[in-house]
Amino acid sequence: MADMNALKQKLEEGVAGVFTSDNFLNYLRFSAVFHNYSVNNRVLIFSQMPTATHVAGFHAWKKLGRSVKKGEHGILIYAPIQRKRVVLNEETGEDEEVKYTSYTTAYVFDVSQTEGEEIPEICRELKGDVENFDEVLKAVEAISPVPIRFEKITSGAKGYFHRTEKRIAVKEGMSQLATLKTALHEITHATLHDDSVMVREKSRIETEAEGTAFLTCALLGYETGEYSFEYLASWAAHADCSELKMSLDTISATAAKFAAAIEEQLKEKAEGVA
Repeated sequence: MADMNALKQKLEEGVAGVFTSDNFLNYLRFSAVFHNYSVNNRVLIFSQMPTATHVAGFHAWKKLGRSVKKGEHGILIYAPIQRKRVVLNEETGEDEEVKYTSYTTAYVFDVSQTEGEEIPEICRELKGDVENFDEVLKAVEAISPVPIRFEKITSGAKGYFHRTEKRIAVKEGMSQLATLKTALHEITHATLHDDSVMVREKSRIETEAEGTAFLTCALLGYETGEYSFEYLASWAAHADCSELKMSLDTISATAAKFAAAIEEQLKEKAEGVA
């Protein structure tokens, strides 16, 4: 296997390098349009559309040159409203105006529900072939704690872990390397992340899933850095890579476990054939 310490350093340096790229800066400008959603709203969004990536209101999308597709149903969230009222100040005996926040309901739409002007892509399509792909994929499926299915996914996601049905979906028609990396990403979710952290610690779990997928592929001799570094940077953008650094021990331990298990599966298969 490749040297783990060298790979961990490559992961940190690769993600840090993405921060200075023009493509990433354009991505951040785009992302700045979107609101930071509360935990309650993240729970609501996740429960209604687990594959959502970027959500915004109808008029926010219009400002970005995109429109909601006909027939799409919105994602219901809580929307804060800033209000004012006059109350009696008991110390001064005078009325004074105070501000407070109340909530109503509103609808947002995921980018997959819209059409129009192109938006910046931080993660370009991962391309490449994998030697003995069929055998490697079977070995990956064998170490997964839940079944893996290949489906037509139209939401824009490459794959997802369905927590209720306890299965993984991987998008059909991707390159061999993208398929392998995506499967490992979702296996990490299925192995490490329970329901509570899936919505409350999205940045950390995506960092761990993609970091583990990158390191596992690297340990097996496959390079996904061009894609994985950009993906990780998009989640660590507002934390200066701190999420990545905090999760490195988990990432490296899980990747080592996955790679060893996959190699054992391949070894058993080869010995069985021989």
